Amino acid sequence: MTTVSGDVVLEGELATSGETRIETVSGDVRLGVSGGMTLEVRALSSDVSVGLPHRSEGSRDRRRYVVGDGASRVVFSSMSGDLVASAPRRAVPVPSTPPTPPVPPTAPIPPTPPVPPAPAGQAAKAAQTEQLEILRALERGEIDVDEAAARLAGEADA
Repeated sequence: MTTVSGDVVLEGELATSGETRIETVSGDVRLGVSGGMTLEVRALSSDVSVGLPHRSEGSRDRRRYVVGDGASRVVFSSMSGDLVASAPRRAVPVPSTPPTPPVPPTAPIPPTPPVPPAPAGQAAKAAQTEQLEILRALERGEIDVDEAAARLAGEADA
């Protein structure tokens, strides 16, 4: 923002990438900022008032104020304009999400009874018998090659 003698009012949360520059010859600036910022002041005969918890560094004509985490960067340059930084006068809308309703409890699933494993040799023999039946159905012309391949791969029921 640049002005010669006009006053500037800026309220809200500032972007944390890049910097916000405010340049004025004699115009006054009011910052209503939510969130953290680093305010660099380069002024000759300007008064600066920061009404937020902060720490300050530097001399009268080149000083820095760090509010909160200092994430947003603001550079104020002026010949004689004054700057006031405080909390916003207007409430900054905070996006709200409705609370998530609790999920009702579900009944526990009863455990399935264990099935005794088939003897290793018996399972292999059953698989071989099934494969042989699929090949015989193919030989008789009851199924085509694609169906036989699918059944052998276990993709369809025999």
